[in-house]
Amino acid sequence: MTFGIRFATCFPLILWLLALTLPVLASADEIEQRFAHLANLRPFSEAQKNAEKSNALAECEVAAHYYAGVGVKQNINECLVWLRKSVDDGNIIAQSFGGVLSMMQSNYTDAVVYFRKAADQGDAMSQMQVARCYHEGWGVQQDKTEALKWTEKAANQGKVEAEFLAGMQYYVGLDVKADEKKGIEWIEKAANQGEPAALHYLSAAYYLGRGKPQDYLQAYIWELVFVDSSRIMIPDDAESLRARIADVEQKLTPEQIKKGKAEAQKLKNRLSKLPRYSATD
Repeated sequence: MTFGIRFATCFPLILWLLALTLPVLASADEIEQRFAHLANLRPFSEAQKNAEKSNALAECEVAAHYYAGVGVKQNINECLVWLRKSVDDGNIIAQSFGGVLSMMQSNYTDAVVYFRKAADQGDAMSQMQVARCYHEGWGVQQDKTEALKWTEKAANQGKVEAEFLAGMQYYVGLDVKADEKKGIEWIEKAANQGEPAALHYLSAAYYLGRGKPQDYLQAYIWELVFVDSSRIMIPDDAESLRARIADVEQKLTPEQIKKGKAEAQKLKNRLSKLPRYSATD
């Protein structure tokens, strides 16, 4: 099966994949880790002293100390007391984590309220969670158009998962009118942040001339870069990868192949510094 045929026939899989991954792309774990990290910034006593002056960040730090049991005995009730103070005083980290805690308790109505507070202040992780709630109808009336709007808000801030998701939605017309050009613009942004799946689909767009002018050399460059990525979402076997590369090479001159390998190496050198490109989980 050639690269072009393989790509063209994978759209039903992608539709299923998007429906599956939208609820999990905005990882609640990422929000929790950001919150828990606050317990390591300064000693509990120092954080508490500042928290008593209604310092929103310090209030959130105290909550994190109680949550993690760092410098003080773990106490979830005290965590919640200080977390609510921080939320009311406008701290984004507290607001987003309040959303996560509410989600864990299946209290979606409160979760949306918390996430919106942080999302309205420009927190990209919370914007993705708001998108998730609208897509699933959790705590709000289901509205997939509104979900995409919030995904794009996060994408506009460089949230790579949001860039790729918005790109694929526009590219294949999932919950929105298909727009291959707009879709590939988002996918290319994600590719330039090292998102493995985006590297592959950008390559395929060049190969097929869909959303990009047909350009086998560019298809070759981006596919070479994809092959050396973590391939989180498209874990092809080595034989399939070699077959795709060979398929593109048949359409190139020896000089173009040489140039393509050199350009791909430059891209790999840049992207290898980015965690998304080299991630293994």
